[in-house]
Amino acid sequence: MKILSIGDLHLGKIVNGYSLLTHQIESLNQVKKALRDHQVDLLMITGDLYDRAIPPKEAIKVFDNFLNDVLKENIKVSYIAGNHDSYERTSFLSDVLKGTSLFIGKEFDQTIDSFTLKEGNQTYRFYLIPFMPYQYVREILNDDSIDCFQKSYEAMLKTIELNDNEINLLMTHAFIGHAGTNPEVSDSEKTLAVGGLDFVDSQLFEAFDYTLLGHIHKPQSVYYDNVRYTGSIYKYSFSEETHQKSMLLLEINSKEDIKQTLIPIHMSKEWHTLSMSFDEIINNEALISKHQNDYVRIRLTDEIDVSDGVARLKQRFLYLMEFSYQKDAEFVSLGGAVTDQLAKDMLNKENPEKTMRSLFIEFSRTQANLELDEVDLKIVEETIEELIRGNNDEN
Repeated sequence: MKILSIGDLHLGKIVNGYSLLTHQIESLNQVKKALRDHQVDLLMITGDLYDRAIPPKEAIKVFDNFLNDVLKENIKVSYIAGNHDSYERTSFLSDVLKGTSLFIGKEFDQTIDSFTLKEGNQTYRFYLIPFMPYQYVREILNDDSIDCFQKSYEAMLKTIELNDNEINLLMTHAFIGHAGTNPEVSDSEKTLAVGGLDFVDSQLFEAFDYTLLGHIHKPQSVYYDNVRYTGSIYKYSFSEETHQKSMLLLEINSKEDIKQTLIPIHMSKEWHTLSMSFDEIINNEALISKHQNDYVRIRLTDEIDVSDGVARLKQRFLYLMEFSYQKDAEFVSLGGAVTDQLAKDMLNKENPEKTMRSLFIEFSRTQANLELDEVDLKIVEETIEELIRGNNDEN
């Protein structure tokens, strides 16, 4: 049997005011080509179909079209909800669709949801665990000892007994490491719980013939070669700029014969960090030509602020997302219409009230598509004043 796995689609994601939906469609088109080229039997999607629980209609349409295209090729599909998804929305009609070519993982309810496929004399059983807070599992099992994700997975896995005569595969969406060592993360993944409560040890999955994971955006195995994060289909932050995005092809002939191949996903628009002086950048036509249409962040090494530096760089790099000086600690996120003055306000360490006000206005405009009126701004300013006053009182 041939299985192709992808995950962390985050359809509808917007970064610094830029919609990534066009790039996500490009990645999904490559997935459809790989499904055809490799004559895949089953596509498995490891969660985070959308970037938020109530996705925009455009993102829903993209996923709907993608599913229809795949199913028309007589390829079976299975997916689960991730922590960004609404389980109620992604699992709609899951019971009705059982017995068709679409298998949607239901939330845990005394036992783990599963389905089987047969190929010749071989039976394949697929266990599906969508993202679920450990508090939910604690309530379902009425077990107050479940106080972290590790214990919730231990409890869920105890409800099933694997059949050694079947090839057993698990798909889940969680923060999986090994022996206290975390997977390699990026800054675009949401923390599932504070204080290490989200950690689940990959040793729990030793009995499965293969475990497919969602949540972490970099493709990687977790200690065992058969426990693997498929990674995201596109880059969602500069912490992912060195990632080679890919889809995972499994060719399973028996428990002892599982071949895995990473198929690269190519980006038409890359992510790059440039760190040099203003003159070294602005006078380098080859560099500008290479990256002017990529998503770029720039860290200037100049000791003195460059007059209208951001505005001049924005003219040459059409998708300048973040900016900083090396002498400053942090990058500033730039929306599509950010002004040079706004960037200076954000970098103004002498005036934290002005900085916070500007950041709030820009965040509301680029991330929530909201323009704050005078009443809103007054509330923001009063809140900032209280925060600064409280911080000063503590110091």
